[in-house]
Amino acid sequence: MPDFEQYSPAVRNPYPETWRTVSDFEFRSHLYIARAKEAIPNGGGRETQYIVSAEYTCACRVDGEPWEITVPSGMLTDLASVPRAARWLVGRVGPHLEAAIVHDYLFVAWQEIEGKAAREEDFRFANAVMLAGMRAGGVNGILRNLIFLAVSTWIARRTYDDENPQPRFVRVPSPEEPWASAAI
Repeated sequence: MPDFEQYSPAVRNPYPETWRTVSDFEFRSHLYIARAKEAIPNGGGRETQYIVSAEYTCACRVDGEPWEITVPSGMLTDLASVPRAARWLVGRVGPHLEAAIVHDYLFVAWQEIEGKAAREEDFRFANAVMLAGMRAGGVNGILRNLIFLAVSTWIARRTYDDENPQPRFVRVPSPEEPWASAAI
């Protein structure tokens, strides 16, 4: 298995200080995901095979004001974080995937900002962005509300509050560089 070089991206704080509403969500760029040949260990028993391979940007309005969120290249992901027992209902991919990637980013971004701590306000913002993103992605209302309820639970809050082990981000090899030689 190649060793991927861990890094901490330069992160612009994606969380508003205060907010009430998230609306007018739009995907500004395509979502590019690479699959590593073998899983990349990511602590806590979690292994991931997927890497956001190019910056991924979306925009919305927060309390009527324009707001942009950019997921940095190299973020590790397990796609939509759906427990195995629920995958018969909600798959790891589907029209909710793009919103799930932004949601995953908002669950780890606070850990990349010096002096930032997990806040209830930011947890709720991540979930509101997920809901608005699923609406923009055309996820049907029943499924959208079920997913929103799942990401809003105390279990999800505990996941948000727990610092994710490293690596959270890895350098993406250039297209000319074979993945097998991504070792450092």
